Amino acid sequence: EGAACRVMLSSLSCSLLLYSTAALRLAPPATTLGAARVTPRMPAPSMSVPSVLKPRLVAGSGGTRNVRVVMIADEEEIGWYRTLGVSEDATYEQITDAYIELSESYAADPKRMAAIDVAKEKILDARLRQRMSGALRPTLDESPFEVKPIQRTPIWEVVGTVIRKMLRLPSRKEAGQVLFILGGLLLTTWISPRSAGTCLLINTLSGFGYVYNNGTPEVPKDDFGQIGEIRPMKPKPMLLAGAITAAIWFSGYYQARRLVELMLLPKWLPELVLRTTYITGGLIVASLFLKVHDVFEY
Repeated sequence: EGAACRVMLSSLSCSLLLYSTAALRLAPPATTLGAARVTPRMPAPSMSVPSVLKPRLVAGSGGTRNVRVVMIADEEEIGWYRTLGVSEDATYEQITDAYIELSESYAADPKRMAAIDVAKEKILDARLRQRMSGALRPTLDESPFEVKPIQRTPIWEVVGTVIRKMLRLPSRKEAGQVLFILGGLLLTTWISPRSAGTCLLINTLSGFGYVYNNGTPEVPKDDFGQIGEIRPMKPKPMLLAGAITAAIWFSGYYQARRLVELMLLPKWLPELVLRTTYITGGLIVASLFLKVHDVFEY
């Protein structure tokens, strides 16, 4: 019996020893006044790029998705823009203007000027790299320095426009003056063939004057009916009126000469009278229906 009791006591003591050892391993460590407190570690702050400068996906219209690449600027590049005091989307003119202003303000500060020069060069180099890679697109649809293709107007449209500007309808007063002067001198030529040369000269000068003055305001006159204003001669309308008059004169001369060579004139009709008739008829038509000032815009 004594031996059995000793065996049971030894087994019981072994069990208690095992339980106490396990309890000591599982128990939390005791805190003392001198023990250091354990505090959770905070994550280190990080400088992140603003969300505006990060690439993002933008939904497009019609159910499709288009990717819009926004310019990414790191901290160093943002510092360049801040040095010049401009935004990331500043134009070349804004960058150069800011550089000039800062150069004038900090001309006496070599260190600041060196930073400004470096910032400008870095920004322009970055812009050039982005432009060469295709990441930076121009804001203009077309460059003002590009040579635009010349749009040529067809010749028939030009001729039609000139003819419409030259044609006019005379008033009753103007028609009476033209027919009275030119027609009267033509009638005088037929009555007195010897005066054909003089009448032709007067009709030619009068026709030139009518063609040139058509379409212009009426010349003011004084109380005695005299011309009260002398207008300067405009070169281009004058040359056009002279060309029309010369064309009519040579056309009439050629027609009269042709009839004489063909011997179709009666013996009693001089060539000069026929020439005056052709030329005066053409001048009457031109004096009534043509004007030259509206062709040229002043």
